[in-house]
Amino acid sequence: MVDYKTLFIFSPCTVLILDPTFKIVEVTNEYLDMVSRTRESLLGLSIFEAFPNNPDKSHSGVDILRESLERVLKHKKTDVIDVIRYDIPINGVFVERWWEPSNEPILQDGEIKYIAHRARDVTDLTAMKAKYSNSLIELAHLTKKISSSGM
Repeated sequence: MVDYKTLFIFSPCTVLILDPTFKIVEVTNEYLDMVSRTRESLLGLSIFEAFPNNPDKSHSGVDILRESLERVLKHKKTDVIDVIRYDIPINGVFVERWWEPSNEPILQDGEIKYIAHRARDVTDLTAMKAKYSNSLIELAHLTKKISSSGM
C-alpha cells in the first residue's frame, strides 16, 4: 500500500495545502526548506498568520495572494499570479523575496476540499533581470555620451 502522506511530504515540489479558510493543513519538506520554517511552526496557522505582510513596506503581497485564493474559491479553477514581491519572516526578520505562485483547487464531489498553494522562489532571477536591465540603461547612456562627443 502506498503511503500518500509520506509521498507528498517528501515530493520535490514546493507546496502548501490549505483548507478553504486558508489554514495550512500540510506542507512539503521542499517548501519548508525554501521558507526556512518547520512543519510544526506552520500547521494549523492561516497562511496570512504564517506569512504576514511586511509592516515596513507599502506593497502588499498579502493582498495579491488573498485575492488569488478568493478567486479559486469563487471559480473553482486554478489561479496563477505573475511574479510578486512577498517578503517573509525568517528568524524574526523580514527578508525580501519574489515569487511565482499558483493556487489550485482540490475538489471533492464538486466542492473545494483543499487548495494547493505552489510557490517558486524567483528572487535570484528577479535580481539578475534587474541588474541586466540596469546594465542596458547604463550602456545606452554611455553610447549616447560617446556619439555626442564625436568619437
